[in-house]
Amino acid sequence: MVERIAICAWRLRRVYRIETQLFGRYRTEWINGVASISNEIDVAFFRLTATNNTLAKLTRYERHIDGSLRFTFSALEDCQSKRVASYNPVTHL
Repeated sequence: MVERIAICAWRLRRVYRIETQLFGRYRTEWINGVASISNEIDVAFFRLTATNNTLAKLTRYERHIDGSLRFTFSALEDCQSKRVASYNPVTHL
């Protein structure tokens, strides 16, 4: 379970890096053949969502990973609480 948590956490970090790169790509403006970077996040968001559904796919992927991470944390907590509840200090001397 700990390995699964680590994998999910790594994948979430990867999603954040991908999202950052996507927004960075769509911040580029071309004016008279010269590229410049726009600091307006709403412009980048509009361009990104208007051209394809990449951001929607990435968001679904993130939601799936987050759900898996929460489920695994919950399962780990259940296992830990069962282990604590069944612990008998007399037999572990």
